[in-house]
Amino acid sequence: LKALKGLPADWHGVIQDTASTATLCALLSARERASAFAVNHWGLTNQRYTVYCSTETHSSVEKALKITGIGSAALRKVPVHPDTFGMDTDALRDMIMADIAAEYQPLCVVASLGTTGCTAMDPLDTIGDLCVQYGLWLHVDAAYAGTAALLPEYRHYFRGIEKADSYVFNPHKWMFTHFDCTAYF
Repeated sequence: LKALKGLPADWHGVIQDTASTATLCALLSARERASAFAVNHWGLTNQRYTVYCSTETHSSVEKALKITGIGSAALRKVPVHPDTFGMDTDALRDMIMADIAAEYQPLCVVASLGTTGCTAMDPLDTIGDLCVQYGLWLHVDAAYAGTAALLPEYRHYFRGIEKADSYVFNPHKWMFTHFDCTAYF
């Protein structure tokens, strides 16, 4: 799947049961990288993490924040462009900067490629640049439309994927694969 989709050659993957579980794993990984594994050892103490996703992103992100102990209050829902429903990256930048000024620690951005509600595609390349600039984990949720990357004519939606720290898509949606088969890289 990695080679067929043109994903980075150094990525490794596992099969998860659902994209929601993969998103949970991504947020746990982001939390542990940011805390140098201190949260895993000591538990959450004084961390003030924030996580960003668009208003169109799947509800699994908020659920994962509750399970990870980061808390749903840490979720920042970024407005979308009214014409594309993709994340407004200017608003994302402003929200990250406001959280830093308020002494929060921006942790992760969840970019969606094919939202469940309207198949919106977030501008991955620009989001990736912001994540690199501010040191945030980038998780790409392509659960619904990730299979489109098998077709070269749709790979432009995946431009910037090499900036991602984690990526998920569901072969059980468009590839006629038995449920549950979530590919998590």
